[in-house]
Amino acid sequence: GRETRLESGSRKRDVEAQVIAEYVNKWIGSEEGSGLSFGVISFYKAQVFAVYEALQKFGITERAQDGTWQIRQEYRVAENGDERLRIGTVDAFQGMEFDIVFLSMVRSQDMNALPPHIRNEEDYKKKQQKLFGHLMSENRLCVSMSRQKKVLAIVGNSIFANTQVAV
Repeated sequence: GRETRLESGSRKRDVEAQVIAEYVNKWIGSEEGSGLSFGVISFYKAQVFAVYEALQKFGITERAQDGTWQIRQEYRVAENGDERLRIGTVDAFQGMEFDIVFLSMVRSQDMNALPPHIRNEEDYKKKQQKLFGHLMSENRLCVSMSRQKKVLAIVGNSIFANTQVAV
C-alpha cells in the first residue's frame, strides 16, 4: 500500500495501521501477552490516528464524546497500574519503555515515480531529507528504536527501507 500525504503535511499508510492493529489485537489478547505492555510509535500524527481507527474494529480504541480517540479502559492500564498500551508520535515516548513496540515507518515512495523536486535534487543530503523525511532525524530514530524491553517490530515498506539514494 502507498502512503497518503494529507493537506496538513502529515502522512499515513493504512495498510501498516491495519497490520499493526491485527498484531496488537492478537498479542494483547493472548495469555502470553496479558502481562505485557505495548507501544505503537509513528513519525506522523496522521498515522497515529490511522492506528487508532484500525484498532477500533477490535474494540481496543474508541471515540470519546468530544470526538478524540482514546484507548478503552481495559487496555489502558495493566493490573500493576502501569500503562499497558500507548499510541503516539515519537515525542510521546521520550523516556518511556514498553515490552513490545511497533514502529510504523509510513514512508513508501514509488522509486520509479519520484516527483521532480526529489529526482532532480543535486545535493545528496537534501535528496535524502526530501525522500525519507522524519526518518532522517537521528534523535527521533534513536528514541523510536530504543523504547522496547523485549521486541521492536518495525512495520514498513521493505523495498523503500532498502532504497539507496543515488549520488
